[in-house]
Amino acid sequence: FTLDNSDPSNESKIFHTPFFIDQTSTVKAALFMDGKRAGKTSEKTIYFHNAVGKSVDYKIPHKQKYSGGGPLTLVDGLTGTTSHNDGYWQGWEGDNLDVVIDLGKPEIVNQISISFLESQRAWIFLPTKVKVTFSKDGNTFTDEQIQELTDGERNGKANRTTARIETLNIDSRYLRIQAI
Repeated sequence: FTLDNSDPSNESKIFHTPFFIDQTSTVKAALFMDGKRAGKTSEKTIYFHNAVGKSVDYKIPHKQKYSGGGPLTLVDGLTGTTSHNDGYWQGWEGDNLDVVIDLGKPEIVNQISISFLESQRAWIFLPTKVKVTFSKDGNTFTDEQIQELTDGERNGKANRTTARIETLNIDSRYLRIQAI
């Protein structure tokens, strides 16, 4: 496997035990048999941010059939593809996404980034807007930030849309994220 964005070769590190990363990293891995690569190289980027591995309180639970990789899906640092059944997406049907992320301690939040899948042919639609509020105590949420979203091409190819709210500089322990 490699962590420097190069393709794995016979000289690359061999995975024997878990390894530690503390920044956004792309892991590339390949299987070698008799000195030759057997199959394609797998690649996954892990996005490192303040919410990785933190507690998520689902105010409105996701649908069981759209459970992603479990309760940490929204904060695991991984992203979904344009396939709704790749195991990286959580989904709400007829309800808003409404979660509170506990960062564990007050942090300066500079940017919020959340991705959504749109696959109209599979009846998967974008929210119309994303609303983020902030709290130091988990009870009173302020500093509302809203990002409007626009649908892609009608019945077009599946796509990922990322809502970004930047240049915040807000001191907060709790983030409430709602997709309406």
